[in-house]
Amino acid sequence: DARDSRTEAYRQQDLFASSPFATSAFEELSQSYSLEFSLSDFLVWQGRMDRLMGRDDDALRDFEEAVLHNPENAVAFAYLGDIYRSRGDRQSAAQTLLKSTRLNRELPIARHFLGLLHLDLGLFPQAIQSFDLALQLDPDLADARDSRTEAYRQQDLFATSAFEELSQS
Repeated sequence: DARDSRTEAYRQQDLFASSPFATSAFEELSQSYSLEFSLSDFLVWQGRMDRLMGRDDDALRDFEEAVLHNPENAVAFAYLGDIYRSRGDRQSAAQTLLKSTRLNRELPIARHFLGLLHLDLGLFPQAIQSFDLALQLDPDLADARDSRTEAYRQQDLFATSAFEELSQS
């Protein structure tokens, strides 16, 4: 069934990624078939798969290696920034996400991740603005839509609790 096929695909991806020949095999395939993506792009894809499988340490290494191979890869910087954010390293997250947006101002995922950082910091208007921009760039980015809804919800809760606190004093 579909679940078994997906499990097998993940197993094969893990076997390939853990192979000592993965990088050289990828480079050889890229040259043989004139593929349109680079080793850095492959590492971003691999990092995203690691992240989906809950292997954030592996994903972090993949994204760091991706930016070493291509310091202009805005997507790699965006995902690296989100890993930093999820680990609570807000300063590194901010620096990395801002680098991503400087490299590509129209990268929706970078704007979404920047919005998540703003949300973590309680900067609701900035978070909403980032999510809105992500949605302008990619109206189908469901995560940005959901995050914007959450930002409005948290902003309302904050305003309500502040009002209640003032009313009681």
